[in-house]
Order: sequence, then C-alpha cells, then structure tokens
Amino acid sequence: MPERQRRGVGAAILRRLEEWIAGHASPGAFVGLFAAGESVALYRRFGYAVHDDMTGMFRVGPHLPTP
Repeated sequence: MPERQRRGVGAAILRRLEEWIAGHASPGAFVGLFAAGESVALYRRFGYAVHDDMTGMFRVGPHLPTP
C-alpha cells in the first residue's frame, strides 16, 4: 500500500527481526527472502543482496544496518 510506505515501519520490523536473528542464529546462518520493486532498497540497507544465479535476496550471518 503506497500510502503506508516510507514511514519507517518496515525498517523497524526488519530491525527487530535482525536483532532476533543476531541473538538466536549462528554467525554463518543463511538468511534469505523474496523482495521486489522498491522494497529491494530497504533490504539492501540490512545487508541483503541480489544475485543473478539465485532467486530472491540473501545474506550470511547476523547483520544490523549502519545508520
């Protein structure tokens, strides 16, 4: 819903999820997700990357974004 975007809600939810992952997952944990359109930029801020040979985005290990 475009009228609900760019208010920081998604980033706050993702930040909390990343905190949980950092506290519960091993350092080499594979974390994957599916993202499309403008949401890709949000996930990139949290360390996720798009790779041509894979579907979706992923990163390895706990990661918190830089401000």
